[in-house]
Formats: sequence, C-alpha cells, structure tokens
Amino acid sequence: MSNAPRVARRDLLRWGAAAAILPSGAVAVAADPPATTSSAPPANPPRFERFKVGAIEGIVLSDGTGQVSPIQPTFGADAKVDDLNVALDRAFHPRDRASLAFNPVLLRIGTDLVLVDAGNAAPAGAPGSGPVGHLVANLRAAGVKPEDITALIITHGHGDHIGGLGTKAAPTYPNAKIFISKPEYDFWTSGAPDFSRSLLPPDTRNGMAAAAKKQLEDFTPRIERFDVGATLFPGLEIIDTNGHTPGHISLVVEDGGQSLCVLGDVAHNHVIMFANPDWKVAFDTDPTAGATARKKIFDRLASDRTLVLGYHLPWPAFGHVRRVTAGNGAASSGYEWVIAPLV
Repeated sequence: MSNAPRVARRDLLRWGAAAAILPSGAVAVAADPPATTSSAPPANPPRFERFKVGAIEGIVLSDGTGQVSPIQPTFGADAKVDDLNVALDRAFHPRDRASLAFNPVLLRIGTDLVLVDAGNAAPAGAPGSGPVGHLVANLRAAGVKPEDITALIITHGHGDHIGGLGTKAAPTYPNAKIFISKPEYDFWTSGAPDFSRSLLPPDTRNGMAAAAKKQLEDFTPRIERFDVGATLFPGLEIIDTNGHTPGHISLVVEDGGQSLCVLGDVAHNHVIMFANPDWKVAFDTDPTAGATARKKIFDRLASDRTLVLGYHLPWPAFGHVRRVTAGNGAASSGYEWVIAPLV
C-alpha cells in the first residue's frame, strides 16, 4: 500500500460544503453562497481540494490566477533565449507568457486550523469580480469561516501572501495568531530593506517594501516571530529557503509515515525554474541565494520522492520533483515538475 498522502477530487458544486475541515467538535453544515453586490456570477466556481497527510487534514484553496508577459526578464532573466525556448517548447509551454496560480493551504493540526499564507487583497468591486482575492469565498465554500482560523503561517512578506490579512481595523482572520520568521519580519519592518541584489525596478520594490512594512506593523500585536527551524505545530517542519526573501520558508507536513512539502515561492513556474534552477528570477530579493535554495530543496524532494504542493504552480498544485539530465530535448541538466493525478 502506498504511503503517499491521499488527495481526493470532489464534485465541487454538489459536495462543496460537506465534510469540511472544521474546529474540533464543530458540526459540518452547508455554507450559504458568498454574498455579492452584483447580479453577475463570480469569476470562477468554488475551487478547493481536500487531502490528508496521515491524520492531518488539509485543503488547498485557490485565491485566483495571474499572468506574466513577456516571460523575460521576470523569469530566466539571464537565460539565453534559445535555451529558454527549448525548455518551454519541450513542456508545451507558451513562449510569450507564464501563468501564476495562488494556492494557500489550510491544515487541521490537533484543535488548530492553520492557514499557510493569506493570499492577495481582494480587488475593489463585487466579490469574485477580479482575478485574485478568492480565498475567503473558497474557504466559505469549503465550510470554513475566516473566524474559525486559529493560526496563520506566513511564508514571506510579499503582497500575494499577506495582502489578504485585511487591515488593523478590519482583520480578515480576527482570531488567528500570525507566525512569521524573525529574518522576514525584520527585513520588511527595518525601514531600509536591502534590495541591492534585486532585479526588480526601484519603484516596484519600494512600493512592495512600503506596503509590507505597513501591513506587518499593523498586525504586530498578533504576530509571533520564530527562528527558522522552530517547531510551531506537531508534524510541521520549517525549512529555511531564503533567497526569494531573506526569511522565506517552506514547510514539510509529516504524519503517519506520509509527508507533503508546501513549497512557498521557491518555484513560481512549473517549467522554467525546474528546467534550470540557476536561472535568475526577478521576484527574488537575492537571485543567487534563491537559486541555491531551489537546487537544495529540489534535490531533497527528488531524492525523497516527496509529494509537493506549490503556491504558484498549476492548480491544484500537487506534484513531484524529478531529476533530468541533458538530452532528449532538455535544455540542461535540471529537474522536472511531474503533476500528481487526483484520485
């Protein structure tokens, strides 16, 4: 019998609110559809998938999607165009654009409901009208209210991971303690974050820094800063994957001989960053350190054959990392993202 975590596909429209992850002792009831201020239907139907790692229950939830076009210089900034195109063509990936998913994860560990990353702030307008900001609607569709969340683990301080926290006056998750690594918190709240190695335009990174500083400071009374490697909850390993940001973390969930890696932003694209982990990514605060973190964790995941869930990888984001060698159309020795089928 396989020890791989069980991932079950649901008929989302028919069974969406049934058998939800709820606080211990709570009764699962059908959730009302999220209210809208428009007669137009939401942009997407409810999107969530349940899974288990041993006795730990989980749900991956869609916060929406985005797109980067053109691909360079955001991804593969230092790649030769021909090499990049070989990698893209081999994977049947468009040459002119790259899609990004946003996939927060909910875990029930003991009596705690732990949300990993808060997603984007919802855009102005009717709920469901924009490409992102769908996390709360999908939580409710899965039978979970925002006030049920008892803990939030933030992988890093970019807006697509903390924007969904809400505001000091109107927090999205009013009962949740917020966990973030000390290096990450200190970087964004210092007032002078070091972007000397960043490839982002100055206006972009300065705006990002100002927004993160304000939001983290607003929530400081509820934030618990931890050392990388600390144990926050049973069965949860915190992995140092700094480079994308100075305190960026990934997680490994382990229980009952099963394991799942929640990858964070080690990889934004399911082709480019696997085909050649050394290619630089503009989103990385330190692109060289980001490449080092990718290679280190990819090697571990490929060796251990660990199931992976990627925050930005194609929905529903489950897969494995496999080593490849140059040849057979590959651009270089590197890795591949192998999608895990849902059962």
